[in-house]
Formats: sequence, structure tokens, C-alpha cells
Amino acid sequence: MNRTFFIILISIFLFIGINTVFYFTIFNQQLDFQTDLLARQTRLCGSTIEQGGMNFENELNAIPFADNFIDLFNNEEIREHGVDNLQKLYAKYSELINKITVLDNENNVYSLILDRKGDFVTDYYESQEQTLLHERDELIYDQEKYSLSIPDFDENGMVRSNIVVEINFTRFANSIFDQYRLENTLWQWMVTNEGVLIATAENDLNIPSNDLKRIGSDIIKGEESSMVHSIDVDGTATRVVSVYYPIRLVKRDLGIVFSIKTDLFLRSIFRKIAIISVFSLALIALLLYIHFNVFRIKSETVRRKRVFEVSLIKTLDSLPLGIILSEPNGAIHVMNTTAREWIMKDPKDSPENKSMHDLDLEVQSGGTDDALYTRAFGPGKVIKFQNDSIIRQLYSREWSTEINQVKTNIILLLDISEFEKSRNLEKIAHLAKTELLESMSHEIAGPVNQLRDAVDILEKEGLKGKVKETALILKKTTDLLSNQITSILDFATQDAEKVIMEEIPFFLKDEINLALQPFRSVAAQTNTSIITKIRDDIPDRLVGDPFRLRQILYNLVESSIEQTRGGRVLLSAEAIEHHDEYLVIQFQIDDTGSGLPQNIIDKFVNGQGNTFDLSGKGFEENELRIAIAYQYIKLSRGQLWIESPSAISTDPDQPGWAPARRRTSSQWILKKPRGPGS
Repeated sequence: MNRTFFIILISIFLFIGINTVFYFTIFNQQLDFQTDLLARQTRLCGSTIEQGGMNFENELNAIPFADNFIDLFNNEEIREHGVDNLQKLYAKYSELINKITVLDNENNVYSLILDRKGDFVTDYYESQEQTLLHERDELIYDQEKYSLSIPDFDENGMVRSNIVVEINFTRFANSIFDQYRLENTLWQWMVTNEGVLIATAENDLNIPSNDLKRIGSDIIKGEESSMVHSIDVDGTATRVVSVYYPIRLVKRDLGIVFSIKTDLFLRSIFRKIAIISVFSLALIALLLYIHFNVFRIKSETVRRKRVFEVSLIKTLDSLPLGIILSEPNGAIHVMNTTAREWIMKDPKDSPENKSMHDLDLEVQSGGTDDALYTRAFGPGKVIKFQNDSIIRQLYSREWSTEINQVKTNIILLLDISEFEKSRNLEKIAHLAKTELLESMSHEIAGPVNQLRDAVDILEKEGLKGKVKETALILKKTTDLLSNQITSILDFATQDAEKVIMEEIPFFLKDEINLALQPFRSVAAQTNTSIITKIRDDIPDRLVGDPFRLRQILYNLVESSIEQTRGGRVLLSAEAIEHHDEYLVIQFQIDDTGSGLPQNIIDKFVNGQGNTFDLSGKGFEENELRIAIAYQYIKLSRGQLWIESPSAISTDPDQPGWAPARRRTSSQWILKKPRGPGS
């Protein structure tokens, strides 16, 4: 930084400092002037209100001492004269008085009010109960109303009657405030010493409670003060200067407040500040223009841009990823060294003036698990490039953006050749193992079938006695052996196909229907009902391994249907935990079949027991079905538990539904899909 720059910088701060000092000086001067003006008005208004209140109290106190007012209810002439005095008082202070009531110690009551037409309405009656008479002047608060009570004494100094005047402080204050009203500029309001707003001169004012409490506290102390704050006027926040003055009206400590908009004196300040700021900014702009030469700035920017581009290209060349920048029509702008080595026949050739369409890139589909790469690298495509004897498989991702206001495609290439080789070897090994298992299945099944045929021939010979019993045992043992061998081979096949758990989008209802579809015809033949119940809080579109989910449900439902003939099988799903990115779903299968022995339940649920005390045919197959499902549930970090018989009881509202004899429950963690359509 040179000397000129420091001079400009100092000038900027100097201008800002001068403007700030000037603003606060003018603001404080105007604030003091407006505060002093408002203080004079509040004192004048307060004196008017207090004087009116004192005159009212003096005239009210004079009435009981005129013409034996004590005989108001006994002497007709005194009554007329006393009523006339009360009506004159009421008419003179109609803004302050709501009602006048005279009570004596003989249950007599006189009431005087002024109706809406301006006519007096009087009433004499005898009260059923004697009202308590006050022995001195008192301001009474009852049922949210204030009343001033004046006693009348007889010649013995005993209280004979009370004049009770209901006071309307709000209306009286508003009538005085009308004399000082200045529309949309000046507002008057009255506050009690408890900080309660009771009069606003018919304006819709909303005062912050903290400000009201502060004013109420100062009223109690008898202090006059001011504040700058914000109030709501007819629903609009307005910045005002408020001056308050404590008064005493009819034995009550109150405070009157005058508020004026700060805009009245801020406008002139802003106008002056704006003029100075415009000239200041113009001068600063001129100095900056002189110092920073336009051409020098431009050349420096170009130089820095070129340096940045060279550094960026070097960085891209050092990356182990292929990066290509091209136009939407395929014309190549930039291709780093890695990309040239991967997809160009001669890496030394320049990619300039070439197009992506000129490259011998073959897009592959079907043979490669694109979903796996999508999860690892994001959405893209698999391409193949062959140069002489070298075959390279790449995964390509593409984005569109703008560089220097030119639409550009960014292509990212990742080499997946070695990974594809490993996957192919794994598939070959898997196929070999599957073929071996199938061959073993046929070799074992042959002798077992021959043994079963031999037993069938013996049964047709009409055997009797122990020989017949031995033949039956042999047949049953043969069936059990055949089922056991089939289940073991099925389980081994499932284990051979075990791979990493997938995470791809799928639709839950579709997978459940696919798992149940093979059992529809069998269920219809055995008069067994299959019912599904999926809670509404589970989104249909999820992310996980739909194939493993389908295999789990298939094996568990098959196990239930095998033991349920002429009953019902209920498959339900419920979300028991909701999180931002995943949820835990509990799948539950209830059936009305014969249930499972406790030792099988302990083996898979509690980890207890190594042998099985089976009492009926088919339990061995069920054990392996549950074992297969249990294996996949463990792979998915889920849980499995079985209840047989379950705690479900018969529902009397659903005739024909028997108590469930087995409940199989499992929990899975599935992710919620991201992005559009999720």
C-alpha cells in the first residue's frame, strides 16, 4: 500500500466520523428541544386535570352542608333543593361522573344518572339491606369501578348518610386530551401508579409493559421524566419521544404522558446528512478513480486469471481422476493427463479441436451393477474403451455449469477395471458352487427316491403286525430325510448367494406382494386367508436391500402357512422409530396354526438349546426356513423374536378369528430416499 492509498483511507474514515458526530449533535439538540416542549405541555395539561379534580371535590364536599341535606329523604323541600344541587354538579362534571348515589342509615337510597339523551333519571327506593356507611372521604374500588364517598353527619357527629359518586377517570382525561390533540403526530395517554394504561384519547395505542412499569414507578416517586422508545399506533410501530408528568386526581395517583414522533425532527437531520454524504461519496469516488487506473486494474486481473488457470491445469493433471471440460456439442476444451491416458489412443495427442463423439467410447448397460456405482460415486454411466489389447472400464459422471458465461459440461472419469475383474471372478466362483450344489442335490435325491418307492411297494403287499408298523416308520423316516436334505441344500444355496447388503430405492408394497404371491394358490386350496396391514406412517418408497427383505418375508410366511390350515396369516408393518435419514420398521406375522416348540424359539431368539424335540412332520423344514430368515436379519443388523402361543386373544367383534398361536416379529433399519420424489 502506498501513501496515496493511506490518504484516501484516512479521508474516508474522517468523512464518516464527521458525519457521525454531526448527526448525533443535531439529534441530541432536537431531542432536547422536543422534550422541553412536551414537558411544558404535560405540565399545563396536568395542572388543568388536577384543578378540575380539586374543584369537583370542593363542590361535592359543600353539598352536605347546604340546607340540612341530612333530611333529603324526610323533607320534600330539602329533597328538591338537594337534588337540584346534585344535578348541577353532575351537569358541570359530566365527563368525570358516571353516577351519583345517596345512602342513609335507614335503608333509603337515591340514585341519579344521565341517560344518552342528556336527561336526568332519578330513583328513590328502600334497600332490603343496610349499606355500610363510610365515616370519611374515601375513594372506593369495587368491581373494576372507582367511587368517591362523602359522609354527612348529624348534630351529634354521627354519620347519617353518604354521597357516593362513581368516577370515570378515562373519559375525563380524554376530554382534556382533546384540547392538545395533533393527528398522527402527537398522542396523549394516562397511566396509573401500577403501570396500567387507562386512557389513550381514543387512539389505538399499545405500550410495552416495561415502559409502563417504569412510568408507574416514577409516578409513585412523584418524578417527572422522559424516554425515547417505540409504541404501536393503530398496529404500526412508531418511534416516539415521551414525556410523563405525575398528577393526583380525586385521591388517585396517576401520570399523563405526551408522545411525539421522532420523524418530525429526524427528517431535517436526514436531509442534511444525505447532502453531506452525497458530496463525500462523490469526492471519495473521484479519488478512487484517480488512484486505481482502469487499464492497470484490467491488466492485473488478466494476469492473475492466467496464473490461476495454469495452476488449475497443473492441479488437474496431478489428480488420479480423469477430468474433461467440454461444450454442450461435445467440443473438448480441457482434458487432464489421466483422462488422455485412459481414453485416447495416443496420450501425447492434443485434445484440442476434438469432440467427445470422436472418441471410441462404448456405453455399457445390463452387465454391470450400475446401482452399486451410483451409491458409491453418484448418478452416472459405465463406459468401455479398447485400445489394441487393453480394455478399460470407466465410470463417468457429468455436470453442467457456466464458466466465463459459457455453458460447460464437466465430465469426471473413474477407473473401475480392476473392480469389474474381481466381480466377474466372484460370479464365476458363485456359479461353480451353485452347479456343485445342484449336482449334489440330484445325486442324493436318487437313492432317497428309490428308498421311498421301495416302501410304497411294501405297503401294497398288505403287511401286518410289526412288519407293517416297521414299514410305516420307514416311510415316515424317508419323508423326513427327504425334507431335511432339501432344506439343507436350500439353506446352503442361500448362503452361497450371500453378498453385501444392497442400498437401492424400492417400493415396500411391491416387495411385500412379490413375497406373498407364491402362496396365494396354496392358501386358496387349504382355505387359509393371507392378510396384509401396512401402517400409513410408513412411506412406500424406501432405500435398502429389497431382495433380502423379500427372502426374509418369504421364509417366515412360508413357515406360518405350513403350520396353518384353514386359518389366517396376518402380515403387518409398522414404523416404530422415525429419524431424519432412516426409520426402524417392525414386520410382524401372526398365524392361527399349531405354533412352534419352545426349544426352536430359544435357539433363534434366546440363543438357548442345541437339539429339538419335534413332535410332528414339517418342523425340520420350518427350522431351516427360520434359520435362513434369521441369517439375513442378522446381516441387516435387525432383530427377530417369536412368541408361540402369542398373547393375542380372540376379538369378539370379528367372529371366526381364532387366537394367534404364533407371532413372528422382526425389525429392519431402512433409509428414507433423498432428492425429488422422496
